[in-house]
Amino acid sequence: MFKIENELGKLNIEKNAVGRIVSESISLYDGEVFLTNKKGKPLKLENSSGMLDHSPDMEIFVKDGVLNIEFYILLKFGNSIKETTGRIFDNISSDVNAILGIDNIKMKITVTGMYIKDIKNIAKRSIEVLR
Repeated sequence: MFKIENELGKLNIEKNAVGRIVSESISLYDGEVFLTNKKGKPLKLENSSGMLDHSPDMEIFVKDGVLNIEFYILLKFGNSIKETTGRIFDNISSDVNAILGIDNIKMKITVTGMYIKDIKNIAKRSIEVLR
């Protein structure tokens, strides 16, 4: 849990709440983007009981009043890294602002690989995109 203070007052936020927002934003890219761990292994978005908690595979912390979110993704070959990560940044920023009331966010997405037909054949990458 971490604490953040804004015009609404003091907020206590669980790390897995932010992780859930990131996971749900990535799930919108059905088959085009997958969350991975640091080593580039794709993570399952849900199990039989619903959404999984991917927050242990993400860096989520507050530093100097700024919510920092760092996570790793795998992209389908042919997608623009700049456009896709830009849309992901926008989706997550708007969701965090709407749900948690936080607008001071810093994100880092690391593209761990690209794939063509299925996620079994991955071309490893290590491309960091910041916003």
